Amino acid sequence: MEDQLTQRPFDNFRSSVTNPDYFFGRQSLLQKICHYPLQVRILLGGRRAGKTSVLKMVQYQLLNSTQEFNKVFPIFIDLNQEQPQSLAALRYLIITRAKEEFNMLSNSNLAFYQKAYKKLLGQITGAGVSVFGISLTVQNPDADRELTHEDFRQALLNFIKALRKKGFSGLCLMFDNADFIVKQDWSNDAWSYFRGLKDTDTAIKPFLGLILSGYRNLKDYQQQVGSPLLNIAEIDWVGVLEEKAAHTLIEQRCKDEHLELIPEEIGWVKELSGLHPYLTQQVVNILFDQLVAGKQCLKNQLLYSLVRQFDRDFSSWWDENLKSYGFSQSEQTVYKTLMEIRSGGIEIISQASDLSFGEVADILEVLVGTGVIRQYEEEEYKIGSKLFEEWVTRESS
Repeated sequence: MEDQLTQRPFDNFRSSVTNPDYFFGRQSLLQKICHYPLQVRILLGGRRAGKTSVLKMVQYQLLNSTQEFNKVFPIFIDLNQEQPQSLAALRYLIITRAKEEFNMLSNSNLAFYQKAYKKLLGQITGAGVSVFGISLTVQNPDADRELTHEDFRQALLNFIKALRKKGFSGLCLMFDNADFIVKQDWSNDAWSYFRGLKDTDTAIKPFLGLILSGYRNLKDYQQQVGSPLLNIAEIDWVGVLEEKAAHTLIEQRCKDEHLELIPEEIGWVKELSGLHPYLTQQVVNILFDQLVAGKQCLKNQLLYSLVRQFDRDFSSWWDENLKSYGFSQSEQTVYKTLMEIRSGGIEIISQASDLSFGEVADILEVLVGTGVIRQYEEEEYKIGSKLFEEWVTRESS
């Protein structure tokens, strides 16, 4: 069984998908983003809903686009990994990542160049490095690497010029885990700064797109503060998969691992996961592992095993006291109300939970985005993942 596990890509399907052969669904969202890559867009979704995978697929499609018009160069930045400590540091990060990815596009030995360039940045201790015509003074550690507005703007203009010579019409900055910026004391300055680039800098705004991905902190920040940048953004939620996409995913997994699930077992996967992409993959993993081990697959045993496996994940999803993205007391109330009535619209849930119509509407948007409930009609909501419902039942007993 261990050999079987090691053959599965993306850390046993726990990390983001970077290969389009393993990406399922979201096609209308991808098409919309790639058709208008120079807009400002926010992708919201719960933990492990697939936001990073969507950004990676946008990056792939933009780089492999065959259209001659509106061809845009993507720059992906994981803010949780990079963690710039100031707006000036973020400006420096953008330009260095742009330089790196642009040279990867141009250099024949891409793997060697990427490794060498990262090594170069790590070794510089106060010397100068030229990036798109701008001489940067680089200090270690990374937190000391900064760019002024004028240097950043000139480097960005030079980068746009270089891109246009390569046939690109602009660039799209993709900030994954943008909640990181929201937590910083310079967040207002950052959003105002990028709003200025996109709204008033006539030399840059026609060639610049922005995509931010995040969850609770980003959503709440937009509502409470009224960020200048977020106010001009189009918002999309990354929720559960459509049933057809989930079915295709399961069929492909069976084909890849040369295993077969009977229709009843496929139904278990959909019911237990609620079509949540991460949960779907993990339920399939458990079923496959049992088949390889020659064990009989029983639904109740599967449910018990998975509830134990996801205890840590579900605990953090459920309680805001454990994680900032966890549910509030009101959100827990709405979820438990839906467990009792099984389905209903906003008005029915509002009456049953003794919460206001507006509050319930906002909460349902979050719960659907998290993937633990599903919206079937325009105003009809039902419990999604049976796994999560079972965990809540046991946690509340």
